Amino acid sequence: MKTLKETWIGLMTKIMKNPTYKVEDYIENLGENVTFSFKNYDELKSDKRIHADYLEMEKVFFSTQENIFGHSYGNTILTPYSSVTSPVEAICKILTKNPNTRKAVLTFVPYGEEKVPCISAIQFMLRDNNLNIFYTIRSQDVYRKFPCDAMCIASMGMEIAKQIGCELGSLTANLVSAHNYLQDIETAKNYCKN
Repeated sequence: MKTLKETWIGLMTKIMKNPTYKVEDYIENLGENVTFSFKNYDELKSDKRIHADYLEMEKVFFSTQENIFGHSYGNTILTPYSSVTSPVEAICKILTKNPNTRKAVLTFVPYGEEKVPCISAIQFMLRDNNLNIFYTIRSQDVYRKFPCDAMCIASMGMEIAKQIGCELGSLTANLVSAHNYLQDIETAKNYCKN
């Protein structure tokens, strides 16, 4: 199974070589699905730019602090329990109660006027004592945000697996709009060459 880095480079390359659509300031493919391993999920942190973006994306996922992306998921995540607001705590609770459940889902809801989170849902499936994660993204800047989102979701999965005592399976992303901004194409090409 591919690593996050291999998946990211493959996805960027696919969009650059054969985009489905060319819009004003980006190129895009619709309906991309990728699966990758938890193994080496954080290897991209050694890249200074990605690490800096990852630290900002952690704020988006796990706090309501200001960040360079200008938004936070803190107030948009709904858990399976109205009384449990911590995403990790809620998923651990539901998987502990019923390991075979299909209801271990975090849903991201709109906030403000026409502000719709990029991530729609993250589902956690425990099968054969392996935690597998499936997430849907309505819009993904593949070059800049895909690795950071994936690392945040993987770190959440690592914490859940640790708390409930299971093994790690895979992560699968369904990217409705997978795009690269034209301003980033040359830099993205350099990543893909190396």
